[in-house]
Amino acid sequence: MNSAEREQIKLRAAALDRVSTACTTIGVLTPLAGTFFSGNAAAPADWKLFVACFLYLGGALILHYAALFVLDGLEE
Repeated sequence: MNSAEREQIKLRAAALDRVSTACTTIGVLTPLAGTFFSGNAAAPADWKLFVACFLYLGGALILHYAALFVLDGLEE
């Protein structure tokens, strides 16, 4: 494996990890901040919010581990 192929693998893994960070930000942190800053922070949030946050967080974890799987190709 030449150095260009190694760099492509690293870039692919970094891109997947950035997408997982974006999923966490968009799907978890943004809705929670919106709930907190909406003025109804004392009111319980809708169950759909928790389900959506859980699904986005799960997707982020899957993408993160996909990036780790891509990096396993460098060990050759």
